[in-house]
Amino acid sequence: MYRGKYTAGIPGNSQRQETAQQQADLPLQEEDLLLKGENLPLPEEIEAQPAPHPSKSKKKHHATKGTRIFYCIYTAFILVFFIALAVVLPKLQNWLVKYEASQPETKSKEVFTQLFSAPDWQALYTMAQQADTSYENKDIYAAYMQQKVGSTPLQYTETSAGLSGDHKYMVMLGEEKIATFTLTDKSERRAEIPDWTLGKVELFFARNQSVTVEKWPGQTVFINGVALDDSHTVRTVETKAEEYLPQGIHGYRMEQQQLDGLMAPPTVTITNADGSNIPVKQDAETGIWSPDVEAFAPMSDAEKELILNAAKADLKFAIRDITSQELAKHFDSRSKIFKDKTNSLAFVQKYQNYTFDEKVTAVKDFYRYSDKLFSANVVLKMNVTRWDGSIRAFDSDTTYFFTQKDNGKFLVTDISNVSVQEPLEQVRLTFVSEGATLDSFLVSGTADSFKAPQVTVPEGKEFAGWAEKTTDENGKITMTIRFVPGEDGTVQLGSDPGLTPMVLHAAFKNK
Repeated sequence: MYRGKYTAGIPGNSQRQETAQQQADLPLQEEDLLLKGENLPLPEEIEAQPAPHPSKSKKKHHATKGTRIFYCIYTAFILVFFIALAVVLPKLQNWLVKYEASQPETKSKEVFTQLFSAPDWQALYTMAQQADTSYENKDIYAAYMQQKVGSTPLQYTETSAGLSGDHKYMVMLGEEKIATFTLTDKSERRAEIPDWTLGKVELFFARNQSVTVEKWPGQTVFINGVALDDSHTVRTVETKAEEYLPQGIHGYRMEQQQLDGLMAPPTVTITNADGSNIPVKQDAETGIWSPDVEAFAPMSDAEKELILNAAKADLKFAIRDITSQELAKHFDSRSKIFKDKTNSLAFVQKYQNYTFDEKVTAVKDFYRYSDKLFSANVVLKMNVTRWDGSIRAFDSDTTYFFTQKDNGKFLVTDISNVSVQEPLEQVRLTFVSEGATLDSFLVSGTADSFKAPQVTVPEGKEFAGWAEKTTDENGKITMTIRFVPGEDGTVQLGSDPGLTPMVLHAAFKNK
């Protein structure tokens, strides 16, 4: 019997329903159902499987089909997205890599690392288009920078490139700027990615080093393997001994040569006339290079005794304490000086005795001109006691020249009462105006005047004099006037000229 919602509220119906429910809960025998001629479903089947409504079944069918179509399309879109991403992503990544690499910050670091992390100074010298001089090239620059920089890491920083549109960077060694490089955009106009490439490389170093070398006549000075000629000679020295020496024999002579405009201390070598190298040395105080060999062997004890005995014999003969024959044991009897002495009058006619003041005695200024000729200056004081008891002192300050004779003995062949080793010096004066050299010549160190070249005075100016230019460590230039010539160009030096090698610049002032 149907138990619907319309019977739910009838009195007593609830008890019948409960009884019926209890009966329905009892298991039914299959035979009972068959006997009744009914093929009814079990109670649980009736409640578990309500009759489907025809319209609801149709809707569920349509919903399942739409869902499948939606997910198919959704999946297709996802698949297409990932395929497109797989195609586009590498290109995008490459573009991003190129974009990042094209940025000035990235490119400057790349260029700096390539050029200056382990710098090839020779290649940088060539890249910067540095011009060689007669004495320095890229090899000299490389050696100079390797010594200067060593293992110290370099740094770089960006600086202004003006209105060029480039990027400019300074390369620093501590606080010192040693180079710059620029980045230039080589891409076409309005390109998406700029093409920053290395533009210009500049190197910074000063050619303000100079070198001074002393040599003997006949020798040649080489600076970094290049020979200096006479135009580099700024000072010459010889002695008065030249007046007493035979042809081809010379006393002390020195030539001083100078070279300016070097970037680094150079390699200095000196060769003899035959091309053989000689050792060189540098003075720790003056910095001047010179031959590291003795020009001659020093005076021996035997030679000193020979010189002193000859000088004393000279004074003894002057008072006729010895004869001319005894004098000839020390003097060359065929020399002019021997004849002059033997024909001269005695210093004193009569005397009691004489002594030499050994506190005064000295042998100095020894110079060996050759294996067969040397000279020395002897200072003596001979006190002569005359017959009346008075004492007369004879002072001698004489240079004796000794020449080896055929028998091997050295005899006096000449004497001089002047200091023959006194230097006679010449110095070079170079005159420059507006960067051009007007003249250059040697002037005697004892000259009382010299004539300077004429100079063209710019309009609105007047000539102030010849000045020496100096530059301090900060680059400040100072002009110090040394000479003011007369109207004819003559410069008066006075009694003590004190000339030194100079480069003199024409100085002007406003009218």
